[in-house]
Amino acid sequence: MDDSVRRILQLKNKLGMFHTDLKDDEEEKDEIGKVGSKGRRAVALDIARESIILTKNEGGTLPLHNSNRKKSKVHVTGPTCDSLSYQSGGWTIEWQGATSDNFFQYGQTVLDAALGQSQWDVTSSCGVDILGDVCDGQENQENVSQQRLGADYIVVCIGEENYTEKPGDIRDLHLPQGQRDFVKQLKNESNAKIIVVYFGGRPRLLGDVVDNADSILMAFLPGPDAGQAVVEIITGDQNPSGRLPITYPKYQDGGGIPYWHTVSDQCTESNNPHEPMPHWIYTPYEVQWPFGYGLSYTSFQYTNLQVDAKTLSYSLPWSHDGKNSRNSIKVSIDVQNTGSRQSFETIMFFLFVENRHVTPEYKQLLGYKRRKIDPGQTITQEFEVTTNMLRHVGPHDDTHDILQMGQKFRVGVGATTDCRRMEANGSCTEMLTLEFHDKSQDIYDPSCEAACVLLETNGCLTIHKLSANDCYSMCRSSHSPTDTVSLGWGWNYVNCIETILLDKTRSNDSKCYNVDNMCRNVFASTATSSDHEEDTSIMDESKTRPEDTKYTKSSAETVLMAILAGFVGALIIIYPFYRNAKGKSSNKTKGRDHIAFSPISRNEMNMELEII
Repeated sequence: MDDSVRRILQLKNKLGMFHTDLKDDEEEKDEIGKVGSKGRRAVALDIARESIILTKNEGGTLPLHNSNRKKSKVHVTGPTCDSLSYQSGGWTIEWQGATSDNFFQYGQTVLDAALGQSQWDVTSSCGVDILGDVCDGQENQENVSQQRLGADYIVVCIGEENYTEKPGDIRDLHLPQGQRDFVKQLKNESNAKIIVVYFGGRPRLLGDVVDNADSILMAFLPGPDAGQAVVEIITGDQNPSGRLPITYPKYQDGGGIPYWHTVSDQCTESNNPHEPMPHWIYTPYEVQWPFGYGLSYTSFQYTNLQVDAKTLSYSLPWSHDGKNSRNSIKVSIDVQNTGSRQSFETIMFFLFVENRHVTPEYKQLLGYKRRKIDPGQTITQEFEVTTNMLRHVGPHDDTHDILQMGQKFRVGVGATTDCRRMEANGSCTEMLTLEFHDKSQDIYDPSCEAACVLLETNGCLTIHKLSANDCYSMCRSSHSPTDTVSLGWGWNYVNCIETILLDKTRSNDSKCYNVDNMCRNVFASTATSSDHEEDTSIMDESKTRPEDTKYTKSSAETVLMAILAGFVGALIIIYPFYRNAKGKSSNKTKGRDHIAFSPISRNEMNMELEII
């Protein structure tokens, strides 16, 4: 909880929210009045245009080509084609979303936007409702069938009910069967091109909708003006440039598998049952569309991938060698727009780790850059890979990110690049290596680094007259009492000193003393001279420096309190045993002859039974 709140406060501080004077009532009213204004709506519309993702475009169905001789016949249908509410989702107007479009003061549905196209001859129908049932009060079925049969394009808008939080829980990721069957029916009954638009807050399994559609636009929940954004992309007035922020699942059993799953997470499929065992092979997860996927009306070519070094060096934070070591590698690639339209391209850089003590992710996004590229233009995009990008949860502690020296890795560029299968078409670097580069130390130990950074930052090393490098050397030459195999003080020690040094409720004057007494005094036997050995323990008041008087006084008080508390605790524990032992001794001295029987009346016995 503390970490989560700390990140929120750090973000607010970065945004300057703590340094901005509170607005008066009049200024607040002005800001509220801008909600829904032309300027704010223009920004929201641009975001909607850029967020919609084209995931299928078979045969170049889109953009829709208008003939100069006649209008294109477009039939708009589906449960979300004429609903501002369904294209906005939950937390809009009301908790579970608007129950009626009458609550909206502005917006355009897909049908509204389509009717505004002068080059389209638009017809419409409901088709099925959001649950997949045939719409009640449907227009003349014969009329609707004729409209669909005569259409050049059918825009079918599908999706799910509005929801948020617990009421939105579902057991089945599949889109309602009635909606899937409706798309199939349209495909079978018409020669029109089927353009599917999906509105929803999560990835529902589309099943055969993907096969039956010629083009698919994943709109998710762009808001009230989504209809205009969708139609502009269909007509080609806007070029789709959105990319999937998730791995879109294809099957129910793999619905939660992210793109950065571990390399050991694989599927099996049948091989050849007529050959000797085994009759199966390992295969990667089959998904509908991978993370970062998205099509465009233009095309891009990636070439000339370069790196300025093959080795990434790491030095300890306090080391002077850090200035001379190569702690980053620059990766660059040329991207050319080989199509005929200006467009944005999102250039993504992924990490593929070859070897690690902890099973690595299949791939991991390091960063991306969104660039606008003109037709025929070639741009060079650079990206810097730093040592911190290789940090990961280690094998001995799950609360700290560490580095592993000797780790080998590749960098791949592009959403669909797979450097493990080398299906990259020149978009993967050669093998790169992370090495430890510090002249004062021969071996890297992440727990020693973490401990010494904490102790130095909080001034504990100054008390012991040690440098961070001295601290690291002592740690490397020591053994953890809980781990006799590995060198160093161990992660248990790091966790212990973190608990004390990062505790905001403790006095800064006593933190270092608390570390030595509540965790372990790892510096108790430090030698300061070759002629004699001096006890550096801060518990020894005779060797306390003058400036540490306040520190020592606080320490003594803490020791006395600890002794007193221990004495009282011991009395509390011992007293029940003493009393019990005394009682047993008294009973033994009385003997069997001293057992006394007291007479009791029947009435008294009945009263006792009633109480029981």
